[in-house]
Amino acid sequence: MTAWMLVLASWLPAKALALSLVLPGAGEASLGYSARAVPFWTAEAASWVSLFTFKNLEWRTQETYRGFAYHHAGADARRTDEAYWHALEFYRDREAYEEALWMEARALYPDDPEAQAAYVARHDVGGTWAWPSRDLWFRFQDLRERARSYESWATLSLGLLVANRLASVIDVFLLSHSRGRVGFDVQGNPHQVQAGIRWHP
Repeated sequence: MTAWMLVLASWLPAKALALSLVLPGAGEASLGYSARAVPFWTAEAASWVSLFTFKNLEWRTQETYRGFAYHHAGADARRTDEAYWHALEFYRDREAYEEALWMEARALYPDDPEAQAAYVARHDVGGTWAWPSRDLWFRFQDLRERARSYESWATLSLGLLVANRLASVIDVFLLSHSRGRVGFDVQGNPHQVQAGIRWHP
């Protein structure tokens, strides 16, 4: 459990906190606010559907562009490392990729052929490919961009799941405060002020 969870656990009814973290809205329902829980449940369901949908589209598009590259450019469809597919996306063939790699090496180590060779060997993704036309190459790039777009939407959906839990925890805190279970104490004088949070189970 992270530090912020431990802090919240000292403020909130333990059951409501746990329920809100597991299923947003459940904490509200446990405090008797069932109607208030509905938006959290709706957001939770929508976020899960969105996450699974976009992850599925991402995986399917990855399989599509790998098969596309295999049939049209002679790429190895079994490769899963991103560096390899990045090279196929930005370099039309193996020769252009190697030349770019050597140019980088010469720019970094202009007077050291051994260091240049070591750099190329260290960063070379291996494999061979050659796009027979710019049209096919551009279509592959479009598929790659589409897969990244689906990945971004899936990441956003995951973020919404986290945000929904955080919102539910905060909401339970506010509900507990309004019922007098959680309150704020401020004491002090002109020279010193102390503030605290109290919880009455």
